[in-house]
Amino acid sequence: MSRKEFARRHDHWHENTLKSYEKDRLPDIDYLYLLSKETEFDLRELFDARTRIVLKSVADPEEIEEAIAVMTNTSADADQQQIVVEDNAMEPYIQMGAHCQVDEKDKALTPGNIYCFRFEESFTCRKVHKTLVGRLILKAECDEHLSLELGDDDREHLDIVGKVVSASNFF
Repeated sequence: MSRKEFARRHDHWHENTLKSYEKDRLPDIDYLYLLSKETEFDLRELFDARTRIVLKSVADPEEIEEAIAVMTNTSADADQQQIVVEDNAMEPYIQMGAHCQVDEKDKALTPGNIYCFRFEESFTCRKVHKTLVGRLILKAECDEHLSLELGDDDREHLDIVGKVVSASNFF
């Protein structure tokens, strides 16, 4: 398909913009999406190629691969799980329905971090605080939910999924 035909089919793209993509300008993501639809090129491969070009001057190859894995949700870390939060305990920071990446290796309940817990068949998150006498408090941000103070023996009764690494709220 020619540039002229592509511009005609997608009237918000000017033929000169398409020409600049072929010469020296990196294509915008929306253009890559349309290109993928029109040509059946794999969208992920187009995103990967663009990302490699953009990051090659500021990141080493390992960092580039990790950035691509994060963007495409294909992280090679087998110890991470994606969960959906099913309550509003951490709102406004983590909203009900948010998708969270959880590091299942880290169940240390380190103060200052947010951890995911399984209660029956649902998931919830709490921020870990430490009292002056060394007890842990699992604190919800939303006042509707109670905080839980843990003694030394209480930790074994919790179903700790792991430390929340990232959360995506949907509006």
